Amino acid sequence: MVGDWCYVAKDQNPADCASRGENKTNELEKETTDAEAGKRTTTVHHNAVRAAVEGRVLVLEGIEKAERNVLPVLNNLLENREMHLEDGRFLIPASRYDKLLKEHTKEELDKWKLVRVSDDFRVIALGLPVPKYTGNPLDPPLRSRFQARSISHSTFQVCA
Repeated sequence: MVGDWCYVAKDQNPADCASRGENKTNELEKETTDAEAGKRTTTVHHNAVRAAVEGRVLVLEGIEKAERNVLPVLNNLLENREMHLEDGRFLIPASRYDKLLKEHTKEELDKWKLVRVSDDFRVIALGLPVPKYTGNPLDPPLRSRFQARSISHSTFQVCA
């Protein structure tokens, strides 16, 4: 199974978990004199969105560094398989998308900007215990989404 890696930083905001707009130059119009003629805004999706839509494993490293306003966004993606994207699209769980697809066409769902989250989407979070280490303790709703495994420090002799 293919996976995506996401390093969680303490200066991230909720939009950083979803997508961002970037101005890209169109290579065919590179030599135009008008500064704006060769540019278009392209939406670049974060690894969390790509993993959810494509059914990949998302590894969140440093989950203890996540700011309080980022945790509800991640929790909503894990629990409800839902997320609003900056380009107006909305991620919804596969079961609800498939139910809507029985009553409507794919074109209608695309027009409504609904995006199916794959059933194969999984998340692994790596983090340090807080308060022993610097960071924010996970809020209980997000913490309940994971199983914990404590890995104790090993000496060189044990590893050899």
